Amino acid sequence: MPAQQGVMSAYQLMPHTHKGIGQGGIIRNDDLYQSCGLRAYRNAAQLIPQVAITQILFEAEMYDIGGDFNADGVNSEFTTPDNGFYYIQSTQNIILTAAPLPVYLYIYKDGAFEVFAHHTCSVVGTFAVSIAALLELIAGEVIDIRIWHGSAAGRNLVGGSGQNWLSIFKIGE
Repeated sequence: MPAQQGVMSAYQLMPHTHKGIGQGGIIRNDDLYQSCGLRAYRNAAQLIPQVAITQILFEAEMYDIGGDFNADGVNSEFTTPDNGFYYIQSTQNIILTAAPLPVYLYIYKDGAFEVFAHHTCSVVGTFAVSIAALLELIAGEVIDIRIWHGSAAGRNLVGGSGQNWLSIFKIGE
């Protein structure tokens, strides 16, 4: 049923913005300039030592708007270009030979633990662990991803863009 004359619907009162998929697969909103966004991954396996929190070393990028990520395979850090809210998501596939085993995935900020996700692997084989967080960050803060597993020996992360990745997007001021 149409709205009464002189009365606006809730839809009509809402600001209209164009939302869609922009360059590099980034979700776009015309009200917010997408100043940074990245997707990084590892091409090759990475050995994660036993019972040690280890930084994941991403050495390849699908895209890095703004050039804020260091994908040299040594540092693998994202430096926030300006203040705002950032969505951070990472998924890693680790090969485990015993079960059940705990696996933790961490988001570190400026070298200190910020957020973690705990998973318990209940089967032997490749096990996916994920973490996602919305963080308010200030310009110059450094983000990296780390992992820990409870195995009695080192275990490998599976290499390949579809097996492990990090995505970070600025989504608000």
